Amino acid sequence: MIFFAVSESIALLKAGLEDQSAFLFWTLPSAVLAGVFAAGLSGWSKGWNKIVSYGTSVVCGAILGLLWTYTVALFLGPWVGAFGAPILLCWIAGGASAAVAAQCFRDYRPARSIPTVLAVSTVLSLAVFLRPLAARMAANDQELFIFVFRYTPGTEPLLISHDPSSWSHGKRLSGAEEAILRERYETGHLELEARDKRRVFESMTSG
Repeated sequence: MIFFAVSESIALLKAGLEDQSAFLFWTLPSAVLAGVFAAGLSGWSKGWNKIVSYGTSVVCGAILGLLWTYTVALFLGPWVGAFGAPILLCWIAGGASAAVAAQCFRDYRPARSIPTVLAVSTVLSLAVFLRPLAARMAANDQELFIFVFRYTPGTEPLLISHDPSSWSHGKRLSGAEEAILRERYETGHLELEARDKRRVFESMTSG
């Protein structure tokens, strides 16, 4: 349950409802596997020092998520890249959280273990969720949003439609950006065909 909840939460935050059916299909068996693995690890590490026990749980659970992602990639091939959610981050955080949860329920009563598991799951999710952002900030990596419009001439005042047939991000044009288009096209119809998001690496040493 912890594996599924953490993975699903990150997926919804990153991609909304996009590809949810496929994501659920591959997450459910991994959640069962994570439960069996976490229970086994909990029994095996009983009697260990708590710091060592919980630290091992985090690492092993994260490795489980990594291995499951690799397994799914072997089954799906290049199609694994079609997931809207960052499956690697989802399943690493889910695996680590599930393993820690098993340790907590072994060591403490539910009244204490449940808040602890919720807190640890939140921290691990945020750590995995924010890692790509921290990496981009450290590399001075910038994002370039691309909008592709189809222009249809007309005599009516310009109409700008924002609902594309395909997209990779949810960003919309700002008021200033719309004003630029209206200066260029006074009449007709601009229909958003597609939009894309690219990362642009800008060297920190460039002028």
